[in-house]
Amino acid sequence: MYPFHDRSYFDLTIYGFPVAMKVVLPVKFNAMLTAPFSEIVRLSQKLIDWNFVLYKESGRKSRVIEGVVKSIESKISGLHDADDGAMNSDGKFVFINDSSTQNSPGGFNCSGFAKWVVDGFYYPLTGHLLSIDTAKKKDTGIRGNRWSARYESVRDPYFGLDWSRNLAVSLAEARNNIKITGPESMDVRDSKYIRYIEDVGYPVKNLRFLMFRLSVLYPGYFFIGSLNKEFGKDPVLRQHFHVVLLFPYFDDRGYFRIAVMERNKETGISSLLKRYGEDYIHLVKVNAEGTFKPISIE
Repeated sequence: MYPFHDRSYFDLTIYGFPVAMKVVLPVKFNAMLTAPFSEIVRLSQKLIDWNFVLYKESGRKSRVIEGVVKSIESKISGLHDADDGAMNSDGKFVFINDSSTQNSPGGFNCSGFAKWVVDGFYYPLTGHLLSIDTAKKKDTGIRGNRWSARYESVRDPYFGLDWSRNLAVSLAEARNNIKITGPESMDVRDSKYIRYIEDVGYPVKNLRFLMFRLSVLYPGYFFIGSLNKEFGKDPVLRQHFHVVLLFPYFDDRGYFRIAVMERNKETGISSLLKRYGEDYIHLVKVNAEGTFKPISIE
């Protein structure tokens, strides 16, 4: 808060993101220094969405997210890493590219790991795991352009985007026993504070604020993210190159937390920002309620 002639103004940021700047209050700065915070809220209630800023989740849906995180944590140390690795609908470790069988013990890459988490919800509903073909289906009619279309088989620039969308939509269809119209139906497209870019998403540098925003909009949901950036030469294409899982929730003391899982490890939001802070992330939402039983790896 700052003095402004015979009035005051304040800047409001959440996790470094400027939510509102230079909000003028009709009260002198010295008076505001000793005023209760509720007076700031009262004077600016027509300018600031304080229900969002001061959001306090009741706890039940956060406990759902926290429970999923703990279930993953209990199994994650037993997972193995494998380039292009995933588990098919029969529970066998295969390579995503051609569905050929992996050598024992078998493992996951980032995409296969995300599928393993979604399968923890999908299997109790259907009695089988999601098929690789369904997960990697290319949605060429709704993303890409004439430049990227030439390189679908060579560079597969939208793999992470297609994969994440297919996982989220397939689980929603299984839950609701309906066919969902369009692979984009589970996309996160909120643009109130940060502009959504079609098939690109949001800047990774704003991810902490964005997760707080989404935890208010979609309590009890987690998010599958497809990291992307401009990549390669002749031509330069936007490449979706890595898939991550983000679990925002409020702990039992009311502190906001973000659990980050990627490629058989629990990392963290700071790690993501350090590695991918100049890139973008496209997000799809997944409801975490219901039975979650991560598939045991023998």
